[in-house]
Amino acid sequence: MRTPSRTAIALLFSCVFAAMAFGQKVAELPADSASLVVREALAIESLARGGRSLIVTDPVEASIVRGEWTAPAEGDTVSTPDGREATWEAISANDDGVFGGRAAAGYVHVIVRSEAERIMMLHARGHRHVMVNGERRGGDVYNLGITALPIELRAGDNELLFRGGRGQVRIELKEPEAELFWLEGDVTKPDIVEGDGGPSWLAAPLVNATSEQRLGVTGSLVGERSAGGSLSGLGAIAPLGVRKVLVEIGLAAETEGDEAVIDFRASDGKTIASSSATLRVVSPGDKHSRTFISDIDGSVQYYAVTPPRDGSSPEALILTLHGASVEARNQAFAYDHKDWAVVVAPTNRR
Repeated sequence: MRTPSRTAIALLFSCVFAAMAFGQKVAELPADSASLVVREALAIESLARGGRSLIVTDPVEASIVRGEWTAPAEGDTVSTPDGREATWEAISANDDGVFGGRAAAGYVHVIVRSEAERIMMLHARGHRHVMVNGERRGGDVYNLGITALPIELRAGDNELLFRGGRGQVRIELKEPEAELFWLEGDVTKPDIVEGDGGPSWLAAPLVNATSEQRLGVTGSLVGERSAGGSLSGLGAIAPLGVRKVLVEIGLAAETEGDEAVIDFRASDGKTIASSSATLRVVSPGDKHSRTFISDIDGSVQYYAVTPPRDGSSPEALILTLHGASVEARNQAFAYDHKDWAVVVAPTNRR
């Protein structure tokens, strides 16, 4: 039997990629482009059932699990054993780059054609998760715009399959700022309450925008407010990984002014990444946020407080729980001050 030549193998892969993109518009990413907003895609209405059930039925997910998944073309149909059927259709984003409608709540399929192998930051929102060339990455189902992940694009066609959430999905690729850098969004931080002693904590996401594990990462607080503070949870960051790093703040109880700026940095010996966080300084009777170290995994979490206006010790505690897409700050701060009780709102974990 003749062994296929390299030319034949290359031709085979070219045919596979061409078949992948057949029937749908391709998002082109030139080698010199620093960003791309995806505006054309294929989408299919969700046929999944299960809700909060332990057993979820989803024909698209089932095909992936069985290893039978193939890239769709416009007009392809998916069916369930009970006879329900949905069709892959072409959809376009609005002027803000948002895909909407019932189809976007199911699955959104995108082909990104990159002229070169490169790493990009995926800024997507409104999805439960995404499969990037077959690898599952996290999502932003509440459409908060705080999830950014480094992904590796190969030269040629790349398949991104988004599992929709609430019917709005936005997809953008941006060039990373550096190989190691802090994300400005999704910082978990407290307010500084005047007169409070002891440390406070914040957590900031640190990105490894390379395909290599970053070892020996160290961190430090810098500037005039560094006394008594530290960074922990460093050491290593996985390839294409994001870690929320714990920053202990040693602010003095007599902090003055309405704001306190905390400067911090991390380094792996080659790259230095610097960032800062601005914290509100409030009086004991002001509505505010407090952070704590979780006993579950050592991460930084927060809750919001509406205390009695005069800062006195209350006689009662009101625990209020927010609904979907609501932050604890908004929940607690919606209450007026009560002279007999403190209002506390926990929040879902980050």
